[in-house]
Amino acid sequence: MQVNILAERAAILQHGFAIVGITALVDEATGYQDDRDKVALAKILERFIAKELRPYAKRFPTAFYKEMFRLRNWKA
Repeated sequence: MQVNILAERAAILQHGFAIVGITALVDEATGYQDDRDKVALAKILERFIAKELRPYAKRFPTAFYKEMFRLRNWKA
């Protein structure tokens, strides 16, 4: 039974990633990515993430993480 639950959750995430990916591709092809809200894709994906896991979702912009790695001399 546990495997079924994990498979269902994986399928839900895969569907969410597919939706976000297709949306991003269409936005890129049409030039809309420049007009789109910076967090629009994250909001779409958030609909597929369980409420219990949302605290672990990305909270800071990518620039924050890049700067953190640079300051600490970490390799990505």
